[in-house]
Amino acid sequence: MSDNETNWIDSRLEDGVRIVTITVGRLNPKEHLRKEFAQTLAEAVAAGDRRFVLDLSQVRYTNHTYGILQLAFTAGNVLHGTGSRIAVCGLKGHPRRAYLFSDIEQFIPEFRTKRRAVAHVSQAVLA
Repeated sequence: MSDNETNWIDSRLEDGVRIVTITVGRLNPKEHLRKEFAQTLAEAVAAGDRRFVLDLSQVRYTNHTYGILQLAFTAGNVLHGTGSRIAVCGLKGHPRRAYLFSDIEQFIPEFRTKRRAVAHVSQAVLA
């Protein structure tokens, strides 16, 4: 059971880190609304969460106009100025290539495993 869940987002607090998991294999802008994702993050920030891991291990397909890049930009917009830290984990195949090609990793670091992503945000000094 999660603290907050839509039909495509699972949000859980684990050892002081908010794990936000996208639970679908393919993101569709008509079914998976950006505002739902933004609301999930905003509610966590309002509750005091400042360490986030975006788990994308279930996402198998993305395109460049929606998907991984949109999630990263939305997360950046919501968390900007909150003193929060975020990392991404679980990317594979095309979604990972799109993420690395876009060079978003310089702003939101990417890790292969959730354990490493959690360690990264847990070690970060928050503002």
